Amino acid sequence: MIVWRRRLPSMTLVTAILDLGRGEIAGWGRRPYALYTTGLAQLLSRYRDVPVIVHVTAEDEPLVWRTRRRDNTRVVPTTRATLGALPWYGRVDAIRTSPSWADRAEWLRESPQRLLDGYLALVLAKLRWLCDAATANPFGTERFVWMDGGLPRNPSYAHLSRRGFVRGLDIERFRVLTVPYTTNEEIHGFDRRACAQYCGTEFVSWIVRGGLFGGRAGAVADVSELYDALLDDTLAHGHLGTEETLLTILAHRHPTLFQRHCLEGNR
Repeated sequence: MIVWRRRLPSMTLVTAILDLGRGEIAGWGRRPYALYTTGLAQLLSRYRDVPVIVHVTAEDEPLVWRTRRRDNTRVVPTTRATLGALPWYGRVDAIRTSPSWADRAEWLRESPQRLLDGYLALVLAKLRWLCDAATANPFGTERFVWMDGGLPRNPSYAHLSRRGFVRGLDIERFRVLTVPYTTNEEIHGFDRRACAQYCGTEFVSWIVRGGLFGGRAGAVADVSELYDALLDDTLAHGHLGTEETLLTILAHRHPTLFQRHCLEGNR
C-alpha cells in the first residue's frame, strides 16, 4: 500500500559510487564511469534538502560539494582497499573467480560481477553501510534509505530515484522493491533451486531490486543482522549472488520484517 505525503519523510539518504573499471570491460556490462558521476550529481542536487551520507574516493569528493551543504552531508572515504578489507571479501573473491561459478550461466562469464574485482564486495556492502548510518544517525533522522549513486541514470529504474516516488513510499518497516523473476537456472549467480530452499518455497517467482531500500533504524538493524548471518552461511556453502539475492531470501523468510512494493514487470 502506498501512502502519499506532501513532504519527504524524515530520512538520511546513503549512497556510493566507486570506479571499478566497468567502463573498460567489453560486452553488455560495459558502462562508462561518467554515468555514475552524473547520476550521483543529479541525486545530490535532487535531494539537496535531505541529509546524505556519501561513500566516495577523495578524487570524487569535489563532486559532492558542488551541490551539497556541509551541515547536511557526510563523506565517507571509500576506495578499493576499503572493499578489500570487508570481512567477506576473500570468500566472495574465491567463488567469483572459480570456473564452476562462472559456468552456471553463459551471461555470467562476461558479467561485471565476474570480471570486476570489488564489484560484488561493493553491492554486498550496501546494507552494512546503511546500518552504519542508522547506528550513528549523525543528522537525527527517523528513517534511513539506500539509493544507488547511478540510479538517476539507470535506463530501466531511473524513475525510482525521483522525489515523488520516494515520497509515496510508506517507509516504516524495511521497505524493498520487488519484480517478477521466473527465468534462468540461477539468480545473479546463485543457484535457483538452492535459493528456493533458502527462501522456503518451491519456486522463487519474484526478487528484490537493490537500487533503493530502507526503513526505520530498528528495522535496518534487524535486517542487517539477519543479512550478515545469511551471507556467512551462503558463502560457507559455496553460494554467491548479489545483495538482491540475499534480500530476496530474507523477504521470503521474514515477511513480517519487510514491506514490499511490487513494481510492474521486470523493469
